[in-house]
Amino acid sequence: MGTTIQSTGKRKNNGNPNWRKGVCPNPAGRGKGNKNHYTKDVKEAIYFAFKQMKGKKGVLEWAKENKTQFYKEVFNLLPKEIAVEGDMNVSFSWETDGKQGNGPL
Repeated sequence: MGTTIQSTGKRKNNGNPNWRKGVCPNPAGRGKGNKNHYTKDVKEAIYFAFKQMKGKKGVLEWAKENKTQFYKEVFNLLPKEIAVEGDMNVSFSWETDGKQGNGPL
């Protein structure tokens, strides 16, 4: 249920008739600790897949075989915008099999 626009251009409210305009039906909101069930299900599915891929070792093997896709996925996880003021020196590094790395896989 929601708002639709009729051919006259005026809005027609198809929502719950017991709700008044400007009044929230649940002013307390979602209870503390209650998570979005969709997000929870997706996280569980990703964790399941991670375990089926032999964990970190399996992901590393996949990343070596699919470098382009791996880097796309990594960059999708990074923030899209970062505000920085002043001078900045940035370096990236990671650990693989107990060895420090700072270049392509």
